[in-house]
Amino acid sequence: MIDHMKIVYRFIFFIMLFLAAANLSVPSTAEAVKSLRVGIFPFEPINYMDESGQAQGFYPDLLREIAREAHWELEFVPGSWNEGLERLQSGAIDLIMSVAYSQNRAEIMDFTHESVMELWGQVYIRPEGIINNISDLAGRRVGVMRKDINGTNFRATAREFNVQCDIFEFPTHDDVFTAVKEGVVDAGVAPQHFGLRHTKNYDLVPSTIQFSPFSTYFAVKKGQNFDVLTIVDRQLTLWKQDKESVYYQHSSNWLGIQPHSHSFSMIPRWLPWVLATIAVVVMLLVIMNMILKSQIKKRTRELLASERYNRMLFDQSLIGLAVARMDGKLVDVNSAYVSIIGRSIDETLNLTYWDITPDKYVLQEQQVLATLSTSGVYGPYEKEYIHKDGHLVSVRQQGLLIELKGEKLILSSVEDITERKLAEEALRRALNFTEVLLEQSPMGIRVFDGDTGICLKINQAAVSIAGGPAEILLKQNFRELKSLQDSGMTNVAETVLADGVARQVETDIVTTFGKTLSVRFFFARFFAEKQPHLLMIGQDISEEKLLVEEKQQMEKKMLHAQKLESLGILAGGIAHDFNNILMAVTGHAELALLRLSSESPVVHNLKQIQIATKKAADIAGQMLAYSGKGRFVIENLDLNRVIEEMTHVLEGAISKKAQMLFNFTPNLPAVETDATQLRQVITNLIINASEALGEKSGVITISTGVVNCDRDCLHESWVDDDLSAGLYVYFEVTDTGCGMNMETLNRIYDPFFSTKFTGRGLGMAAAQGIVRGHKGMIQINSEIGQGTTFRVLLPKATGSADLCDDAETDSVWQGSGQVLLVDDEAMVLAVGKAMLEELGFEVLTASNGLEAVALFKEYSGTIGQVVMDLTMPHMGGEEAFGEMRQLDPKVKVIITSGYNEQEITPLFAGKGLSGFIHKPFSFPALREALATVPVSNLS
Repeated sequence: MIDHMKIVYRFIFFIMLFLAAANLSVPSTAEAVKSLRVGIFPFEPINYMDESGQAQGFYPDLLREIAREAHWELEFVPGSWNEGLERLQSGAIDLIMSVAYSQNRAEIMDFTHESVMELWGQVYIRPEGIINNISDLAGRRVGVMRKDINGTNFRATAREFNVQCDIFEFPTHDDVFTAVKEGVVDAGVAPQHFGLRHTKNYDLVPSTIQFSPFSTYFAVKKGQNFDVLTIVDRQLTLWKQDKESVYYQHSSNWLGIQPHSHSFSMIPRWLPWVLATIAVVVMLLVIMNMILKSQIKKRTRELLASERYNRMLFDQSLIGLAVARMDGKLVDVNSAYVSIIGRSIDETLNLTYWDITPDKYVLQEQQVLATLSTSGVYGPYEKEYIHKDGHLVSVRQQGLLIELKGEKLILSSVEDITERKLAEEALRRALNFTEVLLEQSPMGIRVFDGDTGICLKINQAAVSIAGGPAEILLKQNFRELKSLQDSGMTNVAETVLADGVARQVETDIVTTFGKTLSVRFFFARFFAEKQPHLLMIGQDISEEKLLVEEKQQMEKKMLHAQKLESLGILAGGIAHDFNNILMAVTGHAELALLRLSSESPVVHNLKQIQIATKKAADIAGQMLAYSGKGRFVIENLDLNRVIEEMTHVLEGAISKKAQMLFNFTPNLPAVETDATQLRQVITNLIINASEALGEKSGVITISTGVVNCDRDCLHESWVDDDLSAGLYVYFEVTDTGCGMNMETLNRIYDPFFSTKFTGRGLGMAAAQGIVRGHKGMIQINSEIGQGTTFRVLLPKATGSADLCDDAETDSVWQGSGQVLLVDDEAMVLAVGKAMLEELGFEVLTASNGLEAVALFKEYSGTIGQVVMDLTMPHMGGEEAFGEMRQLDPKVKVIITSGYNEQEITPLFAGKGLSGFIHKPFSFPALREALATVPVSNLS
C-alpha cells in the first residue's frame, strides 16, 4: 500500500527538486545510422511481438516514428527481458526498450534523459483472494519476474512495512500471472499497464496494493550509440511539448492516456488549500479571542450579580478561567484551566500563580500586574505554563481586575495555543526555508502574476543575470519586457500560462540594462489562491556555450591532428620500406659503375637508374617530410638570405601576370633549419599563391619578421603540437587571389588534395610535415575573393647564422679490418656487404639485433665498426647498441635509418654513438661515414 504521507512530504520540497531538474543540457544532433538492432521482450501493451512476428506496442510505434525521420532501418530482436540485457552487453543488439533506471544499471547502460512513460507496480490476485493491504501478504507466496524493477521495488516496500513473505521468481510477467492463476503463488507483481491488459486473460483482479512509481527509458550499452540516444531524446522532448504529437496519439491508442495527464504544475494543488486553511483558522482564532475578550468584560459585569450564572459560565467555559489574589494565590479555577496545566482542581488550588510560571517570565508578569493596577485590565499576551509532567505549555492570556466581597481579585482567561504555535512555527520554518532556498538558488527566479503580468518575486541570481537593481525589476511586467519580446519568450510565456505545460528554451537576449548574454529559460505555471502565476527560471549559459564552442573547436583540431598523425605514420612506414628497396637498387648500380669500364655500353643505363632512384628517393623524402621525420641537415640560417638566394627561381615559377614583392625585416635572428627543406616549403607556397591568381593579374608578397608567441597565439595553429612559447621568426606568403572556403581549409593538408586536379602531389601535406619537424607551425588566413596569407613560424635559434663551408670528400679512401653490418632487409644486407667489401673491409652480417649481439660476443676484439639499422624485429638498433656498449664501452656504431638525424640522435645522446647514415645511402656517403670514425680495437 502506498504511504500517502510520504508523497505529501516530498511535495513540500518541490522547489528544491525543481531547481535541480531545471539545469538541463540540450543534446546536440547526432548523425543518422543505417541499421539499428532493437531488443524487444514480451510486455504488452508496452512492447511485444504479435503472432505474425511483427513488433507491436507503444515503444515500437514511437521508435518507428523516430526511425522514419532519422532514416534508420530497424531490426527487432525478440527474446525474454534477461536475454535482452545479455544481448545488449554482448553487442548483439544496439538498443533496448522500456528500461527502468537504477544505479546498478547505470553502470552498464546509458539512458535517454527524457523518460518515455511512468509505470506503477501493482499486486494481482485471484478473485476469491482476500488481500486488502500489504500486511495481508505476510507468510504468503508472491511471484515476481526475474531481474524486474517491479520485483525489486516490491521487496523494498515489503521490508519497509516489515512484511515477511516468500518470493518466487519467474522468467516473464505472463509466467507470474500463470502461477497466480494456477495457485502456485498467492499473488503476483507486475506493472500496472501490463495488468490492466492481461488480468481478464488469466482471470485475475488487481489488489489495492500499489507501490513505487518509476519511469521507463530507452537504453544502450555504456559508452556506445550515444548518437542514437541523442536523436531519441530530442524527438521525445519535441513530442511532449506538442499535445497533438504522435507521442500522445500512440499513448492514447495503446495505454488510454490522454495528453492532459502529462501536464503538471510545479506547485502541488493541496498547498494553496493548506495555506488558506491555516490562514482561516488563525483568523478565526483571532476573532474568537476578540469576541471572548469582549464577552468576558461584558458578561462578567452582568453575571457577577448572579452567583448561579457566574458559576455555570465559569465551570462550563471551554477556555481556561482562574481567579487569583493579588499575591498570586489561586482561589478558583475551572476544568479547562486545570487541563492546561495537567493537574486536578484541588491540586491547583494549593498553588500560586508563580508556581506554574517559569522564572523567565517574572519581569513580564510584574509589568502585567502594574498595568492591571492602573487600567484594571491586562493582555492579551502570550506566555508559557509549567505542566505537571515538566514540559511547557504555550498559552494566550488576558484578564481584568474584579472586586468580590471587598477583596480585589484577578480574573484571567487562558487559552492553550500549543498546537497553533506549532503550526505557526512549522509554517514559519517552511516559508523561511522557501525564502532562503529561492534567495540562495544559483538559478535566476522570477514570479509574475498571470493576469496582470506584474513581477511579484525575484531572487538575487535573477538580479545578477539582468544586471540591474531589484527595485526596477520588481516594477516590470513580463508582457512589456523588450528583451522577452525580441527573443520570442513572451509568446512562450503566454503559451505556458494557457496550457500549463512547462517549457525550456535557450536564447540570446539583451537585458533592460544593456547586458548581452545567452540564457536558458524554464517557464512553468502554478496556482496560488486560485490565481495563475508564471514562474520564470533563468540561467546564464554564456560561458557554457563558449566552452562548448571551444570544445568543438578543440575536438575538430584533435581529429585533424589525429588524421595527420595517422597518415604520417603510414607515409613514414611506406617511405622506410621504400628506402630499403631503393638502397638495394642504387647500391648495386653504384657498385656496377665502379666495376665497369667507362666505355661499357651499360654505363649510360646504370646512370639512368641512378637518376631514377634519386627521384624516387626524393619522393620518399617528401613522404618522410609529411610524417615530420624527413632527412634534415640542420644549420643556423638567415631567413632573409635564404629567400633572397631563391628570388630568381621563385620569379620563374610564378605566372607572368603575377607581380612579386618583398618586405623583409632586417637583422632577423637565425633559425635552426634544413635549407633544402625550407626552400621546398617556400617554393610550394609561392606556387600555390600563383595558382590562386589563375589567369588574372595579381600580387604575391613575401614578408619576414619576428614575433613573441604565447600559448594563445600558438593555439591558433591548425595542428597544435604543444609548441613552446617564445620568439619565432616567420615568413609570410600573401596573394590577392581567389581565397579558400572552410571546406578547402579543412582539407588543405590532406595528401594529394588539390583544388586544381586530382593527384597533384603531397604539396601542403609535405610542407606541414617539414614545418612540424622543425618544431614550427603554419597559420592560415583566407577569405573568398580577398586572397590568402600563409605564415610559417620557426623557433629562433640560440646562435647566429652559419657560414657556408662545403667540405671535400676523399674519394680514394679505403678501409680495413672487420665490420659488422646489421639490417633486417636481405637486399640491404647484400648491397651493403658488397659496398663494404669494395671499400676493403671484411664483413659480418646479421638480420636483427639479437644476431648482432651474438656475433659481437663471438668476434669480440676483432670487429672494428658496426653499421646497424635502427628499426628491426626481435631487437631494434637502440637496444642492441646498449647491449654492445655493455660488452665493449668503446664500440664504434654507425646507425642507419630513413628517419632524419634529429629524430634519431636524441635516442643516443650521451651514449657514444659514432655516426649516422640516412637511408638510402650511396657508396660515397657510406665511405665518408666510415672514414670519419677512428678504429682502435682492430685485431
